[in-house]
Amino acid sequence: MEDLILKQKAFFESGNTLDTRSRRAIVQILANTVKDVCGSDPFTDRFNSLAQYIRKNLYKWTGTGRLRMLLSLFAKPAADGPVPLGTVLIDASGTDTPEPALTALAYALAAGNTAVVMIPDTPAGDTVHRIIDETFTDDFVATVPAGTVDVSSADFVYKCSSSLSHPGREGFQAFSKMFSE
Repeated sequence: MEDLILKQKAFFESGNTLDTRSRRAIVQILANTVKDVCGSDPFTDRFNSLAQYIRKNLYKWTGTGRLRMLLSLFAKPAADGPVPLGTVLIDASGTDTPEPALTALAYALAAGNTAVVMIPDTPAGDTVHRIIDETFTDDFVATVPAGTVDVSSADFVYKCSSSLSHPGREGFQAFSKMFSE
């Protein structure tokens, strides 16, 4: 499992997760896969709304709006947005639905990190595994059984709860502060 963390750190250090346009696309791809795997489910509708909200506001939240991108051609921006930490370990081992793990994953990816999701041996864990396996390569996002990864090897560890206390912009800002320097 340590090789997995090293592969993800190498993927992160290559700069593949830093571009805001790529982050927006990744969140949309994740939402599409959730819709394909889960079908018409109340969770799917909530996750789709969350993904749309993240995509709509990500430039503003990261400080990389279009005007700022144009200005950066001529002058260095005065303040940079948050810088991602690297590899985030999302501990979803205590959850009984896929929602907390996938919500945390969407925020971690929007913040520009790679992720390892520790999943329980339940139907919810199987759903999360299927969604991630169909969407991402292991060097970007991977799932592992609960308790098989040394938590000290990740750059940040997030323990999922049964609900997300900060939806929308507040959630992104909270996760961005947690998942970035």
